[in-house]
Amino acid sequence: MKNKGFTLIELMVVLVMVGITVEAGYSFYMNTFKFQALQEKQKDMQIRLQLAMDLLVSDVRSVGFGVIDPRDSGQTKVSVLCTGVFDGIKSDICLALTPGNATTTSDTITLAERTRFVGTLEAETKPVPALRNKITISPPGAATSTSLVLAERDLITIGGFFSSRVAAVDGHEITVNPPLDLTKDKYPKGMDVYAVEKVVYKIDKSNIEGDTETALFRTVGGASTLIASGIEDLQITYSLSGRQPSGAVAPGNFVNDPLGQAFLALKVSLIARMKDPDPNFQGGLRPALEDHLGAEAGDNFRRMVLTRIVELVNDGCEPKHLVC
Repeated sequence: MKNKGFTLIELMVVLVMVGITVEAGYSFYMNTFKFQALQEKQKDMQIRLQLAMDLLVSDVRSVGFGVIDPRDSGQTKVSVLCTGVFDGIKSDICLALTPGNATTTSDTITLAERTRFVGTLEAETKPVPALRNKITISPPGAATSTSLVLAERDLITIGGFFSSRVAAVDGHEITVNPPLDLTKDKYPKGMDVYAVEKVVYKIDKSNIEGDTETALFRTVGGASTLIASGIEDLQITYSLSGRQPSGAVAPGNFVNDPLGQAFLALKVSLIARMKDPDPNFQGGLRPALEDHLGAEAGDNFRRMVLTRIVELVNDGCEPKHLVC
């Protein structure tokens, strides 16, 4: 019995079937690879967005800490010591947002917050007429020769209760103006002293590994830090406070511009974006966010939106203040 070989047609059929199988396998592999790459990028985008929001919300929630005496309440609060922290902005504002109601530009948030640990009180403060403008501070690190990282006009706070400007620095002793209050400013040895500085959050361009991308930056004392790349938009809206005779505050609707009124809370929204692994993807469309207009044409980006409502610790101020 003779062995019968394959005909040319049979070989061609086999080759075609093998080719179809390989192509299907390759297509499945590539789709799986693209899906996994997309999932990893989306996970990374979500983490970056969450971390950026957490830091921003933490700063917003504590705005005015150290420059508003917590022992005062409601409309008895006096004008806060933000003079010089914000250049060219009303002196009794501890939080400012610009442009506030623009439809095509990301908002910028500027706030006053304790940012730097200066040291601890070397001795209990003595609010007597001859000494009530003098404070002695032990800098961190214990060495008695260590100088205080302070300069004239710096704003400091003792434990978040007393705030004042540095008038002069002499070793560990500083002269403050205004001086301590004779009626209530008595603080124990070891109490923490912080510097209060201007903190700015802004969307700007960043060169990440040669690729220019939008990012969220946090600037303190003129030094900018990249918080998260791929952050495309920052939007702030305000919940106006409605003060009642009892002193209670009833939150109102969120508006894009407080028009100089006091407000109880902020709604903070961020949009993050990432490039789709598929270069042919053009289904991305930047969404509208409050009064910020959305995109009219698709692109290669996928996006995620995160929104938080932040109640302010230092609410309840007079209408003449933006935030108190």
